[in-house]
Amino acid sequence: MINGLIITRGRIPPFIATLGMLTVARGLTLMYTQGQPVTKLPQAFRFIGAGVAGAIPMPIIVAGLAFLIVYILLSRTRIGQYIYTLGDNPTAAHMAGVPSHRMIVLVYSISGLCAALAGLVLIARLDSAQPVIGQGYELNAIAAVVVGGTSFSGGEGSLVGTLLGVLFIETLNNGLNLLNVSSLWEQVVKGVVIALALLLYKVLERSR
Repeated sequence: MINGLIITRGRIPPFIATLGMLTVARGLTLMYTQGQPVTKLPQAFRFIGAGVAGAIPMPIIVAGLAFLIVYILLSRTRIGQYIYTLGDNPTAAHMAGVPSHRMIVLVYSISGLCAALAGLVLIARLDSAQPVIGQGYELNAIAAVVVGGTSFSGGEGSLVGTLLGVLFIETLNNGLNLLNVSSLWEQVVKGVVIALALLLYKVLERSR
């Protein structure tokens, strides 16, 4: 929400605002924990990351519910139409009566909520809240979204495509681990995948 307000009220470029908030949040985390992991978490809390409902692990259930809710929001509601319109052409959306500032704040708030939920699941799975956990995950997120067909210029993309992108990136990560590829080379491969996905998107866009 803070990111959204900084971008809409302060007119700060989104990339700069989110990068700055990323640095601030990591710094506050290190200050709060004094750089030490938080352990001995309650057993009830661990259920969200390590529990099982029937034969289905809880992280899959949490991810499935989050996917379903956001899918309905984007494809079946006026808010979803506003978000796509705003991403495609902010000026036209504003002139058409879309409450652009409120929509931007809402999108960033939903993004923060999903990130927090993912963090809770990850901490519960590891049974340890480490202050540096999740560093580098932003690259995986960007790669998954780009590979899934979402346009950096906005207005184009789908949640199903993003899900397929996530599955592809995680399959790639798992395959590299099974092949005993160095973690340093993993970053190189991910970077190449992002570059190729962007190149393919540009080629397909021109062919249209």
